[in-house]
Parts: sequence; structure tokens; C-alpha cells
Amino acid sequence: MTTILISGANRGIGRGVADIFLSRPNTTLIALVRDTSDETTKSLKPLSEGSAVVVLPYDASDNTSAQTAIETLQTQYHITSLDIVIANAGIQTWQGPSIETPPEAMMSHFQINTIAPLQLFKATLPLLQHRTSSSSKTSSASPPKFFTISSSVGSTELIPQRHHLRVLPYATSKAAVNHVMHKLHCEHPEIVIELLAPGYVATNLSRGLKLEGSTVNQTGMVPIEDSTAGLVKQIDMANLENTKGALKTWKGEVVPW
Repeated sequence: MTTILISGANRGIGRGVADIFLSRPNTTLIALVRDTSDETTKSLKPLSEGSAVVVLPYDASDNTSAQTAIETLQTQYHITSLDIVIANAGIQTWQGPSIETPPEAMMSHFQINTIAPLQLFKATLPLLQHRTSSSSKTSSASPPKFFTISSSVGSTELIPQRHHLRVLPYATSKAAVNHVMHKLHCEHPEIVIELLAPGYVATNLSRGLKLEGSTVNQTGMVPIEDSTAGLVKQIDMANLENTKGALKTWKGEVVPW
């Protein structure tokens, strides 16, 4: 049995990845969602024999929400270990010239895109470590894994090529979470910790993105099916030997910091 937890599992990238895992037999998906009554949440269903879905409320703006969800998972559902965690929930809600960026926009993006993944790691760490102690008894077992959905927009080295992207709060919050996760990778070598960039995919987050004042159409966007299939491939392939705590694209290409 594989147990995987995904924040923001009912929409966009999170939903696409969730459906792929739910199509595999003997997989339990822990879906952390903002609205448990939303139709996108209700439509999360097991897609293969032995699969199951557990839905828990989660608010990335609340620093206690992840811990509360994990405590519920343990006490009500008696799930005490996790194989894979994907910190997927994120926002991109402000665009404009960097000099006009409101402090409130910086703070809200850092809360959701940087602090919340750290809080999710903190809350799930004991369950990942429990998986570590269990897998050590079986040499062929896969190590526990923690992934954060980031973006190449957060690359400092690539700024000269992408200065037209007027999303300073989003970009800097992603650069910050890249740093956080690389640091955690160095501090927890027993766990696979990496960042994944899904590409420019047609989701609620990326629609309406403005470049130099013009709205970008969906021409050239990565099909969400291709992106999510690529992300899952990277998740499957990751192990303690090839993990460098890097930011990788859905194709497996390393993005410079």
C-alpha cells in the first residue's frame, strides 16, 4: 500500500497528479483541500482496485492547519506513516511593476508559497520518518519522499531572460521556498526532498498571466496531462542516490538557482 498526501489535490496540477496516483492499485490519497464541500473535491474518487481517498480541510494561510490535519489523520484514520508528500497548494494573485508591489502582496505570497510548505514538512516529518524506519527493514523499499511544486520563475539566474514577468511576490516566494527545501534536503538526508517545476500549464494560477502589460493566450502552454505525467515520472524515479535537493522541470531538467 502506498500512502500519498497532496495539498491542493482537487484542482490544477495537484488534481492531475492525484488522479494518476489514484489510477494505481493499493494507493491511499490524503487530499488536503481548502473546501471539502466543493464539487472538485467530491469528484476525487479511487480509480483502481484497493485505492482510497481521505479528504481533510487545509488552509495554507493558517500555520496550525497542517498539524491539525495530520493529527486528524492519525487519530481518526489511524494512518501513521506516509510514503510521499507533495506540497502543491500555492497562489499567484498580484502582477505589476516591481516598484509598485504592495507589502501585503509580498506577505500573502510568502505565507502560502514559502511558509506553508515548511509547516507541511514539519507536520508530516514524523510520518515520513516512521516510513523510513519501516523501509529500512526492506532493502528494496522506496525511501519516503517530500516534493514541493515550485517554478522556474523563482530562478535568480534566469531573471535577465524573464524580466518581462511582472510577478515579484510570486517569483520571490518561489525563490525562497527553493532555498528552504534545499536546506531541508541537507538536514534530512534520509528523506528524498526535491522541488518540481510543472511548466507553463493552463491552470487557474497561470491563466491571465501578463507579460509587459499584455495577457498571454494559451498558445504554447504545456498540456496539463503532459506536465502531470512528467511530474509523476520524476517522483517515481527520485531516490536517495540521485536526489540533490534540486529544482527540476517536469522533464527532469535541473533549473539553476
